Amino acid sequence: MKKTQNAKCKTQNSKAENFLPSALCLLPSGNNRGVAAVMAVFVLILFSLLGLVICPLFSTQSAGKVNFLASQQALQIAEAGRQYAVWYLNTQDNLWATDWTPEQTLGRGTWRVKVESDTGIIVTSKGYVPQETNFRAQRIVEMEGIYDINESTHPIYSYALYTDSQDVIADSPLVFDGSSYTLSTTEDNDGDADVHSNETITFLNGSGQVVAGTVYSANQIDASGWTGTPWRDGAYADTGVILPPYMGEETKDYYRQRAQAQGNYHLGDFTITGDLPLNSILSGTATLIFAEGNVTIGNVIYRGPQIFGNNYAAGVGTIVAGGNMTINGYIEPHSGIIGLWRDRCTLALVSFGDVSYQEELIEPPYYEDDRILNIEDSAGEDTFIFNNENITITYQRNPGDWRSAYGWITIANHDLSYYNDVYIGTPSGDLFSYTFHTSSLPPPPDGNDWYYFRVQICRRSNRTQLRNQVYAYFINGSPSEPQHSIRCYEDAGFTQETSEFENEGTIYLKIYTKNSGAAIDIIEISDYPRQEVEDLSGEQENEINDGTYITCNFDLPALTTEYWWYNLYVTTDDGCYFAKQIYIKPAGATDVYSCIYADDKFGVPESSNLKITGNLATRRGLTLTPDSPLTNLEIEKDTEAFRGDLPWQQNDPNAVPGAVSFSYTWKEVKD
Repeated sequence: MKKTQNAKCKTQNSKAENFLPSALCLLPSGNNRGVAAVMAVFVLILFSLLGLVICPLFSTQSAGKVNFLASQQALQIAEAGRQYAVWYLNTQDNLWATDWTPEQTLGRGTWRVKVESDTGIIVTSKGYVPQETNFRAQRIVEMEGIYDINESTHPIYSYALYTDSQDVIADSPLVFDGSSYTLSTTEDNDGDADVHSNETITFLNGSGQVVAGTVYSANQIDASGWTGTPWRDGAYADTGVILPPYMGEETKDYYRQRAQAQGNYHLGDFTITGDLPLNSILSGTATLIFAEGNVTIGNVIYRGPQIFGNNYAAGVGTIVAGGNMTINGYIEPHSGIIGLWRDRCTLALVSFGDVSYQEELIEPPYYEDDRILNIEDSAGEDTFIFNNENITITYQRNPGDWRSAYGWITIANHDLSYYNDVYIGTPSGDLFSYTFHTSSLPPPPDGNDWYYFRVQICRRSNRTQLRNQVYAYFINGSPSEPQHSIRCYEDAGFTQETSEFENEGTIYLKIYTKNSGAAIDIIEISDYPRQEVEDLSGEQENEINDGTYITCNFDLPALTTEYWWYNLYVTTDDGCYFAKQIYIKPAGATDVYSCIYADDKFGVPESSNLKITGNLATRRGLTLTPDSPLTNLEIEKDTEAFRGDLPWQQNDPNAVPGAVSFSYTWKEVKD
């Protein structure tokens, strides 16, 4: 019996050996229901244990998938923030720098961007899901922008007039205001003189066409206050923004290094007047003059190298001010540039600050074409008032003039009775110079303190064949009472003394005389060599002698203003003789043959007339003094004058300012 039972048990055990331990075979074979119950409980416990082990595994895997998805979302959101910053820097403001921006919502998360500027631009962007305060995932991406130098014409120079933003002083957009001033663009060889502004353009209180081209604004164009159509070829609002050139330290370094290599670098402020030689337009290297400080430029004649005699090649160059730039006189190419190349002589003006056209009275020096007459004190400063010190008189003849020249300087009192006639011989190079002390001047009759000097240049040492003579004046001391003086005013009340007048303007004349019965005898206007004399005798009005002064007024004739400075001669019937230099501005606008760029703004003051041949571009805006209807700004677009029509000139990057601009090369730094 025992064998039989064991055999059955073995058979049954062979069927269940994959599920139950062999010890179960020891149970009584007759209790099958109990065995099944035990087995069920055991299997239940087994699967429960397996569930406890497996379920956390499934939960962890699911959470990992959720966190991975949030991380990827945060990465994409951070990338979107970075791309926004890159787009903004490339198209809206290449000088943009900001601390962390406010959170911007995108999809299921937010992003913040920080832009830092050092040697380049660092853009850092953070992406959060769902937001920064309780984020499930955060990703940070970083990109670095390195400035690249691009030597090509900047798109702003496709326009006669370009402004980037609103005027930071007047807080107003670009305005063509016909009631306060005249602002216009004209074209010469280009066929258009377009205007572009990244802000609103407004036309007010005027009529007719003032833009010989098309008007573009990245904002709005308002011509509701204008009669007729102010533009020739149409107007388009809401156009794309055009960024000005980057004007950071990297740009300064580029200009600085080129100027240093040419020996044209100036550490502080710098003044440029008179003859300005530039490299030939055919040389392939433009002259680069750079000053760290402010630059004053005016009464400049620029040219290329001398070819023969007084003939010059066309030149090309750029003057850069690390600070502000002031234009206080004409800036023109030399009349001796041969052939049609006169219009190919190029001068670009670039300022890292603002540019203002301020026609200032500077006496001395006196300019006559390339000739310069100057008077300086002991410290080498230009002045015409002296007190117990040396006076140096210099005369610069035409540079490179090969003809012989002999000079004399004559010093006289108010009636031009000569008492000090000095032969100064031939020039040293092109310069005559004479220095004397104020104590060497004998006391003039009647205690007069006003003196005149005359420079005579002759072809022969025996003082024959006079070539030219130039007059100027100075004051020895500072007299408290006028002594045989001649003064000019711009108003009938004799309150605004000046030596600067408009062509065909009115001069109010005031002469001091001790003879209560004296009257004006002769009034003459002439240029320096005393040629082309305009006799205005008898044309004065409202002449009064009050016992001390003779006052009157007279109108200037229509002068050619070839020399700008003119001599005013006045005599009285009691034998007094007066001479004074007056500065006569030409009718209409003063020509400036230059491309001008201001990183800040461009300003034109009251009563100034200015004509820029080339381009005018400003980053911060355009300021026109609205107080006088005499203000006139005209920009004549003539690219051919600055980019020649010869094959090798077509792609000359040095022909206009903006030849140097900067862009970014982006690379990822952190992800």
